[in-house]
Amino acid sequence: MHTDSPDMSWTWLLREGMIPVLAMAVIIWIASIDLSVTPAWSSEPTFGAGSTPDAPVSSASLTGGDSAVEPPSFSLMLPVANMSASDLVDTFDDARSGGRTHKAIDIMAPSGTPVVATADGVVMKRHTGDLGGKSLYVASLDSSYVFYYAHLSQYASGVTSGTPVSAGDTIGFVGTTGNANTPHLHFAIWAVDGRLQSSSRHPINPYPLLAP
Repeated sequence: MHTDSPDMSWTWLLREGMIPVLAMAVIIWIASIDLSVTPAWSSEPTFGAGSTPDAPVSSASLTGGDSAVEPPSFSLMLPVANMSASDLVDTFDDARSGGRTHKAIDIMAPSGTPVVATADGVVMKRHTGDLGGKSLYVASLDSSYVFYYAHLSQYASGVTSGTPVSAGDTIGFVGTTGNANTPHLHFAIWAVDGRLQSSSRHPINPYPLLAP
């Protein structure tokens, strides 16, 4: 005879024939987990947030790295207005704190200078962080590349997540937000493997593409 409050011990479960039922429930629960789902991009990105972005697991550039990573086949515009190729300096491999390298270029310009989209694409995210300050992540139309613009003083009107942009459109303005001591644009290009996790990002040196 069962009591009103049976002893929920393994002995009771075994006697009542409940262990096979519990085991089957666990198996069904495990099978229901979709291990293929990629976690959503967090609201606080772990990469590209400033002048010293976290180094990815693997990296590539036009001057070294994974040769399987191809730079964009489409042309890129200088991302800062009123600049010429001769104004650019290759700072891609410059050393940064913590033993990291820059993996981007700094384009010096007066505060308030328009920052323009380097290529057609879609704004993925606006982000404000301690290092990069006000920044934008813009995906190429084929989703193969991400263009990162940091230290903006402000965003251009109407530019937000999901905004389509064309090459040359003003998307923000040069500033000193984040850890920037002087006005400049921190500009990075990443080849991505369909995801945005750090292990799927491969930095590409913008300098040879903008100042051939």
